[in-house]
Amino acid sequence: MSRLLLACLSAMTAVLPLRVGYFVANGLARAHLWFFPRRRHAALVNLATILPGSSRRDRMRVVLKMMASYNCMLFEFFRLPRLERDDLLRAVDVEGHEHVLEALARGKGVIITSCHIGNWELGAVVLAHLGHTMHAVAGVQLGRWLASAVRDAKSELAVHTIRPEDGYRKLWRALSRNDLLALMVDGDIFGQGVALTFFEREVRWPAGPGVLSTRTGAP
Repeated sequence: MSRLLLACLSAMTAVLPLRVGYFVANGLARAHLWFFPRRRHAALVNLATILPGSSRRDRMRVVLKMMASYNCMLFEFFRLPRLERDDLLRAVDVEGHEHVLEALARGKGVIITSCHIGNWELGAVVLAHLGHTMHAVAGVQLGRWLASAVRDAKSELAVHTIRPEDGYRKLWRALSRNDLLALMVDGDIFGQGVALTFFEREVRWPAGPGVLSTRTGAP
């Protein structure tokens, strides 16, 4: 059922012209804002720290733009399975690919780490289309009712998903084959991160990428 739902969403978004798709995604930002109160609350709390002295109205404007950005990312993600390789590479400007090649030349695999900013899925698919074997650590995405279909779709796009519960061995195997391993780490899910001060507030930041690099020698 989840594969059928994902296929329908992919087919619907693929036939929309980009301009129309982005218009719809932006238009649904307010619905996203109110149907996901926990996201709205978390964003407002964080913005109160980042933008001290700002009014709630100003913070709500920023949150609305955040929701619109996320909707646009979803629109792009659902279109990915229907895009031909050449069309995708023509639509994306790649900067800094030479740094990936230089790191791979060491033969120990490469750890790519980032926060969840922009369309992170697009970056992984483009790297896979450029000829790299790409692995990404990902938990439940887009709800449990779509998670398995999303994993299958990524595999078809040449991005292999490793679940957090799969453990260290799969990560080590990927790097030992000199593959790319993507870790999106902007939350200390397992409570084993390092303490640091961020916007004058103590938080715990995930240490996983650094620990993995130290153990494997992968840059």
